[in-house]
Amino acid sequence: MIKKHLNSGLAPKGLKERYCLVLQLILLCLAACILFQIPPGYGMNLNKGSVGNMTVIVREKDANREITVARGETVQIELEGTGAAGYKWHIDKLDPEYLELIAEETKTIAGKKIGAPVMTYWKIMALRKGHTEILMHYYRPWEGQDKALHTYRIKINVN
Repeated sequence: MIKKHLNSGLAPKGLKERYCLVLQLILLCLAACILFQIPPGYGMNLNKGSVGNMTVIVREKDANREITVARGETVQIELEGTGAAGYKWHIDKLDPEYLELIAEETKTIAGKKIGAPVMTYWKIMALRKGHTEILMHYYRPWEGQDKALHTYRIKINVN
């Protein structure tokens, strides 16, 4: 009987079920890997140092705070602005000895309405141990920093 199954190309009884079970387990593992990929920095406590290549996210409410990151980690600053009014956040102090701007991106918050608010994201990598700060001002480029409406400062300790 077994000889007949092997010669006919049919799997012995139960082998097909085992293959299906193994395939289901592989698919379940892949789905779990995709599902549990949490964005870096999500839900992270700013008072604690982070481990590995994590991203610490800071927002407007975190102005004038002091955060600690490890060398090689990323600080992501997220600040809201008005796209149509001409005002924009500008980085006015970023010490290249300790920090490197690796990305800047602006996205509309409320759909594609004219004059909709925008969110600007800066990704900044910590390069070496020490203490530094980032200073930003919110102004129209043609009016200059002296006419800034807001100032944003964050102190950074790099371990």
